[in-house]
Amino acid sequence: MVIFKGSKTHYFVVISTKKESKSNKIKLKFGQVVYSGQCIALYETFETRYSGNAGGEFIVQSTSNYQKSYAKKSGDDYAYNIGYIYGLGNKGIKKRVSAYFADCQKWVTAIEEDRIGKRDVKAMIAFYGHDCLP
Repeated sequence: MVIFKGSKTHYFVVISTKKESKSNKIKLKFGQVVYSGQCIALYETFETRYSGNAGGEFIVQSTSNYQKSYAKKSGDDYAYNIGYIYGLGNKGIKKRVSAYFADCQKWVTAIEEDRIGKRDVKAMIAFYGHDCLP
């Protein structure tokens, strides 16, 4: 899907996603193509979280919009969530993304030595795309 907004063009594709690599639960989402390289692609999804409380006669609802980042290596069937996962905390990010990128020791070393920020998904993907070609 292509969306034209003013002078900008946004490209979206349907991607199969997983929250965790070992999960069997796969969801289809619209992902905006942020980076596409020879061996890896980065997508961002735009999602809304709904929450509500019932208090007496009133129901209070709120929504919050947020983005999720997904990486998909060439040959993979799904895109993997490499961003912050609500409820798992920051400590889980390094471990999760290191497991996903375990095929590139240079990348794992760079993340362990904090040469790549654990929340800088674009740098993660660019490093992998540049230094970890299969």
